[in-house]
Amino acid sequence: MDDIQIVERVLDGDRDAFSHLVRKYMNAVYAMLLRMVHHEEEARDLAQECFIRAYRNLHRFDPARSFATWLFQIARNACVDEWRQKKGNMAPFLETDVAEKKTPEEIVVENEEMEEMAGWIRALPPHYQAVLLLRYRHDFSYKEIAEILEISPHDVANRLHRARKKLREMRDRNQRREIRDELLC
Repeated sequence: MDDIQIVERVLDGDRDAFSHLVRKYMNAVYAMLLRMVHHEEEARDLAQECFIRAYRNLHRFDPARSFATWLFQIARNACVDEWRQKKGNMAPFLETDVAEKKTPEEIVVENEEMEEMAGWIRALPPHYQAVLLLRYRHDFSYKEIAEILEISPHDVANRLHRARKKLREMRDRNQRREIRDELLC
């Protein structure tokens, strides 16, 4: 049974059918929120809030759209609402998958590089962080990101381009600083 059929069952009064959608999407929603808020408990609370909002607003869901995209938009909005309340910073944390055949030194270097990259990403404005997270961590298409963030696909492309450019600039500045420091030693 696909998502649209499940939504139709819920709208027809089958409350238990919604649990299928929760089971299917809970881990992905939680993972996205965790990367945005960096706190497990807060991410769990936001994920629950997301599904509550989805259930309450299921009558507004447009079956012509993807349920996953609609749900991730709700999750993103729940996170933004929380962020606005706390005046915090949405910073997706990009994890690395460590290959088994790497030496301990390679693993340490890779982890340091990923931590450095995560710091640069956290330094970006939230609207750049969001497009990077949705594109590279969750593999959403430009169209899906546009729907989630309520912007045009063209704006998604522009934000991704600018975010990558800023990351390259940060990397280049860091490399110049490292070279300068080595020369001065």
